[in-house]
Amino acid sequence: MEERGRLEKRFREQAALLDKTTDAIVVSDLDHRITYWNKGAERVYGWTAEETIGRRAPELLYREFTTFEAAVASIIKTSEWTGEIQQVNRAGAKLLVEARWTLLRNSAGQPQGILEAGYEIGCGID
Repeated sequence: MEERGRLEKRFREQAALLDKTTDAIVVSDLDHRITYWNKGAERVYGWTAEETIGRRAPELLYREFTTFEAAVASIIKTSEWTGEIQQVNRAGAKLLVEARWTLLRNSAGQPQGILEAGYEIGCGID
């Protein structure tokens, strides 16, 4: 039980570090349900972590799915994707985000989720 307490403390400390970055960091499972949403994501997109955990990222962040689908295909094939992607914030304003996605794997090497890190490079784009 003591080991579990140390691991939980370490996880909280690491999560606190991720909240200090201005980059939006989002983790989702393979069904694109959000499992982690940092303070940077709150600043970029306008939703709190409490409002997003368990919801599907495509429903919140996308109105146009072509680039999203291409990024997902790339990450499944190569385990990573980097590029510009059009998303929307809570108010519905279009954002251009420079993003880096990484496929997360479990201890057996099986895909289990996607880590997305990005920052806004444009707002109100057409």
